[in-house]
Amino acid sequence: MPVIAVTSAAATVSGIVGGIVVFGDPLPGNPLGMVIECTAFVLVVLAAWLTPAPARAVGQLASSGA
Repeated sequence: MPVIAVTSAAATVSGIVGGIVVFGDPLPGNPLGMVIECTAFVLVVLAAWLTPAPARAVGQLASSGA
């Protein structure tokens, strides 16, 4: 399971970096804007971490003994 998390994190980071590089998405020019943007990113990551797994996947893991 840790491989799935690392792969997902790498895909997310590459998507964010790609958006900044390819589309020229600017970062905020002032410290307050940077703090707000970083806080929003941390909240999105926290929400993704707290989101429960689909019930179907949990049932398959329980029946397989993993």
